[in-house]
Amino acid sequence: MFLATDNMSRTAWHVAAEKGDLDVLQEIWVLVKENLATEEIGNKLLLATDNMSRTALHVAAEKGDLDVLQGIWVLAKNNLTREEINNKLLLATDHK
Repeated sequence: MFLATDNMSRTAWHVAAEKGDLDVLQEIWVLVKENLATEEIGNKLLLATDNMSRTALHVAAEKGDLDVLQGIWVLAKNNLTREEINNKLLLATDHK
C-alpha cells in the first residue's frame, strides 16, 4: 500500500511532494516507519523513482517547494548512507 505506484510510477510520496504537502509527507513517513524495514524505506521510498527517473527530491526541487525539499533532505540524511545520498539522491538524473 505505501509503496504502490500509479500509471506514472509515482508513489504517494511523489504525489505529496508534487502537491507540496509537507503534512501528508510527514504522515506517510510515520506510517512507513511503523510498517516497513529500514532498507525498504531507503530504496523504495526515499530513493524511489517515477517513470521519468525522478525521486521525490527532484519533484520538490522542480516545484520550487523549499519546505518539502528540506523535509525530504532531513529524512534522507537521517536514513540513508552517505553513498546512497551522493550516488542515488544528489547525483541522480531524470530523463525528461
